Amino acid sequence: MRYAPIARLSAAALVLSPAPARADEVVVDLAGALARATTAAPATIAARGHAAEAQAARRGADVRAANPALAVGVGPRFAGDATVDLHVELAQPIGTGAPRRARLAVADAATAHAAAEAREVERATRRATARAFVDALYAERLVATLADAAALAEHAATVATRRRAAGDATDLDVDRAQVAVGRARAAGHTAELARARTLGELAGLLGLDADDTLRVTGALDVDPPLALATLEAAVDARPELRRLDAEAALARAEARLARADARPAVELSLAYDREADEQRVLGGVRVTWPLWDRGQGPAAIAGARATRVAAERAAVARAARREVADAFAAYQRARAAVAGFEADVLPALDDSEALLTRGVDAGTLTIADYLVARQELLDGRRAYLEHLRDRAQARVDALLAAEVTP
Repeated sequence: MRYAPIARLSAAALVLSPAPARADEVVVDLAGALARATTAAPATIAARGHAAEAQAARRGADVRAANPALAVGVGPRFAGDATVDLHVELAQPIGTGAPRRARLAVADAATAHAAAEAREVERATRRATARAFVDALYAERLVATLADAAALAEHAATVATRRRAAGDATDLDVDRAQVAVGRARAAGHTAELARARTLGELAGLLGLDADDTLRVTGALDVDPPLALATLEAAVDARPELRRLDAEAALARAEARLARADARPAVELSLAYDREADEQRVLGGVRVTWPLWDRGQGPAAIAGARATRVAAERAAVARAARREVADAFAAYQRARAAVAGFEADVLPALDDSEALLTRGVDAGTLTIADYLVARQELLDGRRAYLEHLRDRAQARVDALLAAEVTP
């Protein structure tokens, strides 16, 4: 199976659930949540704004020439007859075009670097969104499981009351059954609170309004297998590597700019002088020769930056590949845990639930034994949900570690 590298998405690319939704209700699946977070999360909005600022800074680098300078001097002459002397000079710096091209290269590299930084922020936001989405799916399933458990506890309490009336149960049995009902309801309320917190975290990542309600749709038990080779092939698309590539290009552009600034600067001037009864017009050329300051500082900084970026990229690439391998190994272990539970435990849970219900209804099982067994089955159901959640989290971690869309 092949996976497409993650691309920046627009608002039009949102994938929403086809389920009908009210005007104030947002229903998303995992793909829709990731797409919306990419465009609407506060962090990604800010990151794209910084990238736009870097793009706007290019306009200054695109200026073709420096501004001309006008100098005017006027003053009295005291020798002989009193007169007023006047000096007017217009100077225009000129260039060969190399500094402008170097400035544009720096601006373009800075723009690419800012865009790569924005993609890093988007990646972190997607990862947080994916984890929050899986937690929300787990919370939904847990609330439903505990609601079923509460219904079973209420049924057991009803059976205990009926059996006490028939003389087959004691007051203690009824009390224990009522305690089980209260505990089941309290566990349900706790799960609902955890679900509300998880949905609130996810809503913040999606940039929802305060009066919006959020509902997630999807399945924890859907798990198309991943291939390590496919994940490893996508590692080079990770945004931190793209950012370092852009920073390396920026260092090279800064070095070119330092060399361009070290070239002689030429300035043309045109002057008009009036002294007493004499007038004259002078043209001039002024050359600034880089004898001492030849851009040694900026060139050295650019060289050191290039060396640092090269070493950093090699280290980051190694760490990225290790992260992908570790994430895939964790995913494989999580899959094995689910597979083992489904093979060894889940069939017994299903069978035991049916036997418990028939036993307590028929009176062949005491209330006390039923309550103990029911709690064991509930613990098993919760453990299964936790295994499903861990596998889903491991799956999205492995995909996002390789910069692949879940």
